[in-house]
Amino acid sequence: MPKLLGGSGHYLNSWKDFPYQEHAPGLKYYYLILMGYHCGNLIAIFLQNKRNDFIEMGLHHILAVQLIGGSYLLNIWELGSIVFLVHDMSDAMIAIPRALGNTIFKTATVYFFWIMLAVWVYTRMTVFPYLIYFIFTSDANMGWSLTLPTLGALLSCLFILHCYWFTLFVNMVAKYFKFGSVEDTQNKIHPEYTKNDKYS
Repeated sequence: MPKLLGGSGHYLNSWKDFPYQEHAPGLKYYYLILMGYHCGNLIAIFLQNKRNDFIEMGLHHILAVQLIGGSYLLNIWELGSIVFLVHDMSDAMIAIPRALGNTIFKTATVYFFWIMLAVWVYTRMTVFPYLIYFIFTSDANMGWSLTLPTLGALLSCLFILHCYWFTLFVNMVAKYFKFGSVEDTQNKIHPEYTKNDKYS
């Protein structure tokens, strides 16, 4: 685990004994579970009513499936698992205020929203770009000179999405201070896809 995530290791350890690393127990199942989760979400967004975040979530899941599958086939599971952990830490925190937002506990919702925002800024806006920089500047021999730049480019696309979502969070904070309440408009079903749906 790298120091930026509370461990004592370094990202360079991801290349130790490559391509014949001794993987940590359970790492394969972590990969398979995440691949199933993102494949399921990718299929689901095409089957359910289109939401306002259809394009960015579709792009996110396509990138995720490519990165998970690619890092699995390249046998760089340790590096991939660090990327997953950075995302999972903030994803877990997003679920809490989203769930509380549907209850009467508005103070707790605001409290956990601020915690989520702090975790998001640290993991996705600080640690994640450092990891991308490490991949772009690494001199590891992957057998093809464009392997690492391709991984870095795909991860950079994810980072751009994170920056976009961060601006949405900032807008939500601004609306809260201005109006005293906020609404997640990105997660709403787009009216264009429901006006002729008798079940909507």
